[in-house]
Amino acid sequence: MDGHLFSGDTLFPRGPGKTQSEDHLNQIIDSISGKLFSLPEETIFYPGHGDDGELSESISEFEIYKSKNVHSQKFGDIEWLKS
Repeated sequence: MDGHLFSGDTLFPRGPGKTQSEDHLNQIIDSISGKLFSLPEETIFYPGHGDDGELSESISEFEIYKSKNVHSQKFGDIEWLKS
């Protein structure tokens, strides 16, 4: 299905899936930013549960999160704009 992605528990609207450690958060962020965000920005993604999302919106939110340089100190339930 072009333009559609089943992201499972990796990516949700507003942030990554729940992580259990800083290393796990870094791993999931590397996967999201290196693989999922390389897809066309107009891609619609479908997480394992909850609302669907637009990749372009997640990319924009992630860029704000990344500029805060906080992901190395956190894990658990992360929201790009609230963390």
